[in-house]
This record gives sequence, C-alpha cells and structure tokens, in this order.
Amino acid sequence: MALLDSHYTELAELVEKAMLLQTLEDTVGKNNITIFAPKNQALERDLDPNFKTFLLEPRNLKSLQTLLMSHIIPTRINGSVYNKAGSTRHRTLSLEHKIVIQSNETSQQWLVNGAKIVHLNDVMRPDGVIHGIERLLIPRSVQDDFNRRRSLVSIAAIKPEGAPEVDPRTHRLKKPPPPQNPGSPPALPIFDALAPGPSLAPAPAPGNGRFLALTLLM
Repeated sequence: MALLDSHYTELAELVEKAMLLQTLEDTVGKNNITIFAPKNQALERDLDPNFKTFLLEPRNLKSLQTLLMSHIIPTRINGSVYNKAGSTRHRTLSLEHKIVIQSNETSQQWLVNGAKIVHLNDVMRPDGVIHGIERLLIPRSVQDDFNRRRSLVSIAAIKPEGAPEVDPRTHRLKKPPPPQNPGSPPALPIFDALAPGPSLAPAPAPGNGRFLALTLLM
C-alpha cells in the first residue's frame, strides 16, 4: 500500500496479512481515504504480544480485518477541519464501528476514540492522508473476541481431575488418601495392605526328574 510509508511498515504488514489490499485499492479508486495509524514503535512497544498472536491466527482473520478497517475513513479529512472545538463522528470501512474525533481549540489537542493524534497530516498524498496516533484503536467487538479466546485457553490449560475410584470389594467410592510429607513412603489403604497375595507352590525337591515322576505314578 503506497500510502503507508516507512514509518508504518508494521501496520502495512498487518493489512497484507488481513488480505485487505484489494479492498483498500477499490476504496481509493472511488474516493480519498483517511487513515489513523500508529507508527512502528507504538505497535512494537505497546501492543500486547498475546493480542498480536491472536490477531495473526488464521481463525481470527475477521477480527484482524475489523480492527484495521476501523482505522480507515472512506473520505479525506485534513488537519484544517480540527481548528474548531467539538467532536465529530465518522463512518469507517468497518460498517459496525465509527470513529469519534475530538478537538480542543485551547490546548490544540486532537483525539480519535480517546487516542491522541500525535502527527497531524503526517503523510499527505493525492489518494489520501495519514494522521499518526499514539496507539492502536481496538474495537469493543475485537476486544471481546480476544477475551473469549483467552478464557477458553485458560480453561483448556487446567488439568481435569480424574474420575473417582470405586472400591471393588465394597462398591463404594474410595476416599482420597491424606496428604503426605515429601519423602515419606507411599501409604497403602488398609484393605490393599491386608489383601492376600498370589499363592506360591513349593519348589520341587532337587533330584532326578524322571525318578520323581515315576515315584508319583506308583
């Protein structure tokens, strides 16, 4: 994507992985676009590694697409529109999410969905404009999806308890053994300790095997 220069290669890589290049080219062909983009340092420094792993998993492609399209407005908005205090709402390429731009005439501070615009009109080209922002904008639906996935992973990581054991003699559930001190020998239940072992036949007396067999036949 030509509009994203060397300061935004991390974002451009995400756009490519999300398979949105054709969508952006089609949008630019119809009208100019405005991108609110965090620079490489913000994505590398501030983005949760687990969240980035979540975005790059193939099964979460829709979440990645929703997140990226929520940073793009299908119209050109230059810095000159922020000269007056107030807030405006704009439709993004992700139809379910909108961007709210707030400006403060006194402090000359501009916010987009609560994130500071730190580089106004950072990249201006015939097909659009980029405003640099301090961090990634994460829609609520994407955050909720990430939280659900994280909860499922946490649940799956818990080792399930074994099924209760049944005593074959009493047909009752076995009581769990009491906790033991480290290094102590294992304690057997009383019915296991007293259970008779296999019977052992006496060993034959040494001698001629043929003579012993004849003696038994007599």
